[in-house]
Amino acid sequence: MGSSGFSVLPTPATPLVVAPGEDIEFTVAYTPTVVGTPEIATIRISSNDPTAPFVDLAATGIQGTPTLGTAVANNGSMGQTCLGSFAEEELTINNSGVCPLRVSSITSSSAEFLAPHLSAPLLVDPGESTEVTIRFQPASFGAKMATLTLISNDPAGPRTVTVSGLAPAPRLALIFANNGNMGNCCVGSFTDEPLVLTNAGPCTLTVANITSSSGEFLVPEVLSYPVTIEPGAALEIPIRFQPTSFGAKSATITVNSDDPAGPRTVEVSGNAPSGRIAVTGSAYFGGVKCGRRAFRTLAVCNVGDCDLHVTKVAFEHASHHWRLVHNPFPATLHPGSCLNVVIEYKATQREPRPCELVITSDDPVTPIREVEVIAWTRCCCKLCCERCREGRWCSCRHKACCEEHDRECCGERWERRRRWHRECHEEHPPERAESHDDTSSERWADKEPHDEESEEDECGET
Repeated sequence: MGSSGFSVLPTPATPLVVAPGEDIEFTVAYTPTVVGTPEIATIRISSNDPTAPFVDLAATGIQGTPTLGTAVANNGSMGQTCLGSFAEEELTINNSGVCPLRVSSITSSSAEFLAPHLSAPLLVDPGESTEVTIRFQPASFGAKMATLTLISNDPAGPRTVTVSGLAPAPRLALIFANNGNMGNCCVGSFTDEPLVLTNAGPCTLTVANITSSSGEFLVPEVLSYPVTIEPGAALEIPIRFQPTSFGAKSATITVNSDDPAGPRTVEVSGNAPSGRIAVTGSAYFGGVKCGRRAFRTLAVCNVGDCDLHVTKVAFEHASHHWRLVHNPFPATLHPGSCLNVVIEYKATQREPRPCELVITSDDPVTPIREVEVIAWTRCCCKLCCERCREGRWCSCRHKACCEEHDRECCGERWERRRRWHRECHEEHPPERAESHDDTSSERWADKEPHDEESEEDECGET
């Protein structure tokens, strides 16, 4: 009577005789018919005992179940794991029930936490446990979390487990000496300074590229990107300052990496000084005796920090009075060096007229330097010479000066005139004047044959 889940096995068969003092055992079988609900049945024994012809025995039972239990270290925290890597933890599955546990599937709510794929149910006997591996494999930076779900025959239903992990980011830091100031560098030259890239994060840093905002600050072209920097390590990248023009320069160096904070930049600067021209020496000749040559030396110097390129040294206007007898230019003057220019003046102009010597260079402050060159021809007795040419009387006190003037200014012309006068005196003696015998040659000056050029060509301007 009661639950049909209880039955008495047919062995031994009844009826049967039990001798005095003898025991007979019967087996009661229980086959649960309801899950989780206690069942009750009455087992009745009928005999010829006059005092207890019927004895009822109560039988109770409940269907046994498996009980799923789980455990994972550190409350499911799988710690820090870098991108491109993974971490694994063991998930323990325990059966604290009385029936075998069958786990049919384990699933994860996140692709960054990988649960094992079960091709067949996982069997765990009562009181036993087993372990499965959970893998944390992050695909992006930051804190991560997932829920693992276990489906089994535990009547309590699915069991969930929460797991977590962290994917830390690398951290890029830039170091450049002197706050990025690369100092002075001449045009046509270059200077290198290291840009230090450090990884202050716990994971490998990947540098995608390095760029510069100016063609005068160059980043290496030999690097093969991407470049990786291990945690706590540093990498030196040479930055080259190679100016193409004079003056202060600046640029922004940008480093792109997988640091989630974004690109890092550093400001760099430098200066390209120029050569600086300086001219020493005097270009003032003053008065030069007629027909003579005088010389002056000018030193063209570079007082700057870099080479000075002097492209031309010449007079502004061509003149037969002036000439550069030594001109080493065009030439390059190194810092602190000088080259001499020698100027010649031929005393053939009567009035003082300045001439401009023009020096052309790449000095950005004074690309054209003009030096005023001044000289004039000094004739000692211009008045007397003019009177003599006109046949006018010249007092004796000017005789010596006139002769000196003729010798210095007229040279061979004076000698020819003396010879002509002497010949004329011999062939046609003139009447002597009462005043001075030593002026007869001057009186014949108007009868003297002239060269094609006038005397002013000899002692004045042509």
